[in-house]
Amino acid sequence: MVSRVKTIDEQILEVEAQLAEVRSRLPAHSLKVSMAMEIDELEDKLDQLRAQKMREEEAAKAMGSTGQNPAFDYTVESSKGFDAAVDAVTQATAANGFRVQHIHDVQATLAEKGLTREPMKIIEVCNAKYAHQMLQVDPLISLMMPCRVTVYVQDGKTLVSTMRPSAIAGFFPGRDLGDVPQQVEKTLLAIVDAAR
Repeated sequence: MVSRVKTIDEQILEVEAQLAEVRSRLPAHSLKVSMAMEIDELEDKLDQLRAQKMREEEAAKAMGSTGQNPAFDYTVESSKGFDAAVDAVTQATAANGFRVQHIHDVQATLAEKGLTREPMKIIEVCNAKYAHQMLQVDPLISLMMPCRVTVYVQDGKTLVSTMRPSAIAGFFPGRDLGDVPQQVEKTLLAIVDAAR
């Protein structure tokens, strides 16, 4: 049977209850060292959980309530042509310590089925160190990997987009992702900006 992952609020309540229980056992005189250490550990854990909850709430707030979510994606208009923007993304990927895993030519794939659309390529990029760290937190984060940068033409404009990794926290409540999503986001935004 698969156990349900506790929400951050449930974890906070659990630690608060443990802390209250330990404090209720405090003797009137001469506190034992082991009890003091237990209280310190529980207080540290509670601080960490509250900080994690704050990060998750900030990520959720950033996600917004509308379909057009500026916190979900980062999109710029490129002054380059479509092919030059794709080249700029691939070069910036290597220059920033990431690797291009695959490039999906969406226009060509759809054309094989007799469907037409303006040029679009999805460029999958990855950094093994960051990928490993995220998979250690939760293997299901693999559903959002590798990171993607999309170059496409819309209304005669070449656009370059990526999903902001900081939005991942909203999909994995109760998981401490640390600052990896922000580090990866900084790099992805630099890759996208290189294609302006």
